[in-house]
Amino acid sequence: MGGQPSHEGGVKDEKDKKAEAALQDLQNRWLKACMTLDELGKPQWKRTTEAMLCFKKLNITHMPERWRQRLDQTFLQINRVTEQYPIETWEDYQTVSSDDLTKIGSLIRKML
Repeated sequence: MGGQPSHEGGVKDEKDKKAEAALQDLQNRWLKACMTLDELGKPQWKRTTEAMLCFKKLNITHMPERWRQRLDQTFLQINRVTEQYPIETWEDYQTVSSDDLTKIGSLIRKML
């Protein structure tokens, strides 16, 4: 099935491969986000927005349910931090307080 050699659990193996690839993609994006947060040559708001952009178009379809829920919770927490600010563009993050940018960075770092 699916062009793969047939063996015990063949369908599950393909599903597992997709889940593993999705989790590897998440880990790579997370590592990049963490490195971006550590780039001290940029303003904190810029580092924070660039770190969040690392997750743009992240495909969570094939991730295990617990990881999808974890990501949803993390991004919901980030939204709660920023909901008090009138953010319409990435540049609007300049209005976010240093404490709140630190909270966002911490949420990103704790994602995995």
